[in-house]
Amino acid sequence: MTDYRVIARRLPRPTSRQLDDFAKHVCQAHSWYKHLPPDLPGVPFAFYLDPNAGCDLMIGPKGTAIYRERTQSSHLFHYSALLTQDHRERLGYLEFASAAGRWILRGDSNGHVLCTRPLGLAVHVGAALRRSPLSGLRHMIRDRVLEKIPDDVRTGASVLKSYSPPTDCVSEQGWLSVPEAISSAGTVELTAVIHPLSSHVSLWQERLCSQGAPDFEWPEESGGRAVAERLRTIAQNAPDEAEKLIDDLLEPERERQRRQMVKAMASMLRAVYDA
Repeated sequence: MTDYRVIARRLPRPTSRQLDDFAKHVCQAHSWYKHLPPDLPGVPFAFYLDPNAGCDLMIGPKGTAIYRERTQSSHLFHYSALLTQDHRERLGYLEFASAAGRWILRGDSNGHVLCTRPLGLAVHVGAALRRSPLSGLRHMIRDRVLEKIPDDVRTGASVLKSYSPPTDCVSEQGWLSVPEAISSAGTVELTAVIHPLSSHVSLWQERLCSQGAPDFEWPEESGGRAVAERLRTIAQNAPDEAEKLIDDLLEPERERQRRQMVKAMASMLRAVYDA
């Protein structure tokens, strides 16, 4: 706990505006409408501070981790990536981790592999830390793991998309896990509705109209069962304006989840700076 706090407290405390902007950024940082359930309970997302936020993670041939700033000359490989300077001005040093979605890996001519997402609940501090257990990373890993990064990916000839972070290919040296007390304070459960494309009618036809679909739970704060039944009716009949109707129904729940993200980030910051 102490080691992480010392590092995190060297970073400027994010402003209220940066918390709001980061919540909006997370909503479109990945194609969540494909990877998250549309209804409760959702999937955990943990918010934390990372001294490498806004930089590209490069995995070396021997598993070493190198962070590279994104500049005007950088190739922004993922659509959600911002230049490092822009990221830190708009979003501070905020970062998030979740087991949902896919990790995308692509190599370069030097044999380093770009990883488009953080590996999990750990920060890399390089030579400042000789060795540390990656408990924060292991906590986020699903059942499937990668045994190695394929040669064609490492040379840049192809792209690898995986549902597990490539932690088995990364040396533990230089990593520091985010303490559970801090990650727990900054954790919130999110659903597919946070993404703008979650208003696509096919998503709700599959979830609400398919045979044997499980019960659907919708927060009372966002309209409760009345919204669920209205979504079902629209999905069954799909009028021309179906997506606009669905979008309007989802907006209160989107706003609720954005508020929950900001609340979780504020709680995490108190655990870092005020404890």
